[in-house]
Amino acid sequence: MMENNNNYNYDELEALTILAIIALNYQREWEEMRMYDKDDAETAKKMKEFFDNVLINDLPLISLSPDMLMYRARPINSKNYSELGVDFRTIWEEMYDVILSDHDKKEFDNMSKDDSFHLSPEDIYIIKRIGIKEYTNEQLEHISSVQKKYSVPGIYGFDSNGSGVPPVQCRKEGRLNTVSDAYLYLAFSKETALHEMRPSIGQQYSLATYKINKEMKIVDLSGDKVESMEAWTALLHFPVNKISEPNVEDDKNFYYITQYMAHMIQKHGLDGIKYKSALKKDGYNVLLFDGSGATFVSSEIIAINDISVDYSSFLPFKSE
Repeated sequence: MMENNNNYNYDELEALTILAIIALNYQREWEEMRMYDKDDAETAKKMKEFFDNVLINDLPLISLSPDMLMYRARPINSKNYSELGVDFRTIWEEMYDVILSDHDKKEFDNMSKDDSFHLSPEDIYIIKRIGIKEYTNEQLEHISSVQKKYSVPGIYGFDSNGSGVPPVQCRKEGRLNTVSDAYLYLAFSKETALHEMRPSIGQQYSLATYKINKEMKIVDLSGDKVESMEAWTALLHFPVNKISEPNVEDDKNFYYITQYMAHMIQKHGLDGIKYKSALKKDGYNVLLFDGSGATFVSSEIIAINDISVDYSSFLPFKSE
């Protein structure tokens, strides 16, 4: 029988088994610590001992180079319109004129005075647009002029203050931060930044572009480095999988352990953490401990057109 060169020899398999047991034990401890009272002094001691053991290995490091572009999204609600770089109401009022004549406006205004009708300009616009299959040349010229008028390079969505780290009174606990941590979350792609918002079709987002302004050393817990390691080394870096776990039960204590890990890594003098997105396959995020390492460049307003889901059967069989 021909030997499979892809299989480990006896000594390698024995070493792999021992380290698998270590990794599984780490994972068991990790799950147990999620149940601890985070305000308990004994808990803090156990957490420190745990991460002292885990992080004693060489951390996989990468550099973020100056001029790298990264992205951050924030949902837009009607109450936020006044904070944007463009005035939605003004734009829509000018767009209404594309298909609404003065006669239309007067006619619907008279109808609105009747108790049975309460129509806004937007309602009128929607009603009229239903019967339009295509725009006339005059209407297209009007649309083009509105687009040119408001297509000004710079800030369309939230500005640097509105796009960056929220003020402490508006801050929420996240995967790697507590309320007191002024950490900046960024994504390596626009698509990942939007996925992190758990978007819905039709929802509008302000999508900010940031530029890295200095070289930074960050811990790579995305899994890229781990996949290229020998298997027994990779097993000791199991936080790669844990850091991206989705909080499906919305447990308020779910992120306590990853927050603690971030604090431990920060104490090592590093600039941040790269990790795999829990919401976008092949998507990656970075957490910067100091947001001043990235400079706000611009923002744009994005509307979600579609959301796709890729799935497979959880079990190796299915019911008929």
